[in-house]
Amino acid sequence: MKITDGTAVFEVKDARVSDKIAPEVTMSGVRIFTRPHHYSRTGLWTPGKRSVTIPAWTTANIGDGLYQTIEDQVINIDEAAAWDDGANATASNRAGKDFYIYACQPASGTVPEIVLSGNSTVPAGKNENNSRKIGGFHCECMDVGTIEGNDLSGWLAGEILPASAWDLLHRAKSENEGMVYSKADDVWISIYLLSELDGVPASVYGGVILDGSSTPPYHGLKFTEELAKLGMRNPYLHEFFNAFKGIEENIAIKGAADPNTTGGHVNSNGTRIVSSIGCEDCAGCLWQWSNNYGMAGGSGWGSSNFDSTIDGGSGYGRAYGTLWLPCAGGHWSNGGYCGSRAVGGLLSAAYRDANCAGRAAAEPRVVNL
Repeated sequence: MKITDGTAVFEVKDARVSDKIAPEVTMSGVRIFTRPHHYSRTGLWTPGKRSVTIPAWTTANIGDGLYQTIEDQVINIDEAAAWDDGANATASNRAGKDFYIYACQPASGTVPEIVLSGNSTVPAGKNENNSRKIGGFHCECMDVGTIEGNDLSGWLAGEILPASAWDLLHRAKSENEGMVYSKADDVWISIYLLSELDGVPASVYGGVILDGSSTPPYHGLKFTEELAKLGMRNPYLHEFFNAFKGIEENIAIKGAADPNTTGGHVNSNGTRIVSSIGCEDCAGCLWQWSNNYGMAGGSGWGSSNFDSTIDGGSGYGRAYGTLWLPCAGGHWSNGGYCGSRAVGGLLSAAYRDANCAGRAAAEPRVVNL
């Protein structure tokens, strides 16, 4: 519609729908310019072992335009053309790593180009104006082999962990790298025991495990405080129990020794230590601090909430009685006592030992795009 005062001419355009998208593929009710971060889909993208299926009618604002798929797009992760770096088409190059799904502006038309990348910001050859990260996934670190009753039985290194699939509407309150979703408890759990990356706890393959004798050393309370800074926490015992289902029970790591690094280990009969959703080193490796704090009465003040080696200084007050914090899974010397429901319940929250490590949990993020 045009308006004129006899001199100037003003053109009024409907800003509810972008002129960058054809009317026949415009979703009714989409307000492209009033919702600049718009993203919607009919369902979460579907992970196959070696494929990514972006569903039809996935819509996203990219730069200043609205783009939409009009049929399912199946992306084969073994094809170099699917990636910004063709080296990632080789399974061994994907083992134990996080990857990202980008919707990019096409050369022409309104159907987005889907690009896979190991870059967490933008794909190679793209920029923030012509690409948008819409999801991601983590790949299995080592061949799983045969594990009876385990949903990942037969998975190979470099194949997609289904529970790691995330997008802008299904993601963790924290960052999603190294995480899998536990549907049983509606919580995201770290795939690996925690190690340090860029000075903070992280879930990465092959990292040096943080425990009571690592550099730096950790106890349960330190994991609690450091994870909180990242939007994470220690898992509750019931979350461990459910996330660890699928492992072989009542057995510890091969060699009955501290694994030192994260992921890819086997137990004493050669079976991989990995759960049905993809958690590594679940049981028989190291105890893992929970979030089930409890207090036992006492007749005096104690330091169950403080360790000078880890915390420095003179403490943060004292605990009258003992502040308990149970651990899950069992460690390398516990043999047949280890398992998905193994619990160590006689540890103070500031107990420092090489047997005790950490794993992270994060609530789903509430999003409104």
